[in-house]
Amino acid sequence: MLVATLIAAIVFAAIFTVPGGNNNNNHDVNAGSPLFLHHKWFTVFVISDATALISSSTSILLFLSITTSRCAEEEFLTRLPLKLVFGLGTHLLSVISMVLAFTATFFLFYGKDTTWVPLLVAVMAIVPVYLFSLLQLSLWSDSIAALTASARFLSRNYKSRSCYRMYLSSADKNV
Repeated sequence: MLVATLIAAIVFAAIFTVPGGNNNNNHDVNAGSPLFLHHKWFTVFVISDATALISSSTSILLFLSITTSRCAEEEFLTRLPLKLVFGLGTHLLSVISMVLAFTATFFLFYGKDTTWVPLLVAVMAIVPVYLFSLLQLSLWSDSIAALTASARFLSRNYKSRSCYRMYLSSADKNV
């Protein structure tokens, strides 16, 4: 939850301090608009930054709802593993989007002169995303396994209870 909060704070600040700055010419029609507004990498930056903000905020809310749960038995069977799976998924999406926003900014500044520098940085930026997903994979797969096991248990338990209810209702008719 702490990392998701840091990501949300960083990408929130990044969207208002756009790469390249703003057009400060008062005589221009587009005064105050970003300098790279019509550049394709600026569009990638804006979309990935907004995705990072929304997904990190979603993961914060999901992790917060886990910590403030009622701790009832049915919560541990379905709701908490489901919240954990979606929380980890949105957290991974926020990390990927944040790295993509960083890479897009790098292409905005250094893509004109030399293309090998932003490509090298983009390849190096994949490493933390890969490590993060590799380190979280066991927790994510365990949460999915717990979720499917509890769903199977609940469906079997529900079927046995419904068969028992059908037996009781037919026994009442025979009396």
